[in-house]
Amino acid sequence: NVVMLKLFSVFPVSVVLAGIATLLGEEERRLVEERTGREVSQNLVKVDFAPPLIAFGPKFLQKYLKLSIGPCTDVILDTPFVGAGLRLGRGATSGSRFVFGRVPPSDAPRTRSAEFWRQLVSGSNPISGRAVGALSLLFLLVRVAATVAVGEFWGGLGEL
Repeated sequence: NVVMLKLFSVFPVSVVLAGIATLLGEEERRLVEERTGREVSQNLVKVDFAPPLIAFGPKFLQKYLKLSIGPCTDVILDTPFVGAGLRLGRGATSGSRFVFGRVPPSDAPRTRSAEFWRQLVSGSNPISGRAVGALSLLFLLVRVAATVAVGEFWGGLGEL
């Protein structure tokens, strides 16, 4: 999944949620039906998602300006209808509904946008959320220390 937006209608941001889907067997389908009380199709999958990847800036810079925040997650999705240009999906446990349309290869601009996630996932490794937090804390501590040092310096000059 990829969502592309402009923060404050100006700053480009992309969010990628990459996952691996595994088709569930008859026994797993039966267990989901028992747990949810809903019938599921033969197209029931479990998707294991990597942590979300958030990229910032113009497209040509996003593969370098990215960070990974959050845990790995997994969901069970059902796709009761699969057509040539349309798929209807449903969260197997939540019941949330999804509509996916296929981007035709002849639609070059939309095809490039649909494939953009590959550029973000490949390339340099993202900065982890922990690293961003640690750098923010370090910046804050340096800023506080600098403020205290400057205050003592200027305060000391006033006593001369």
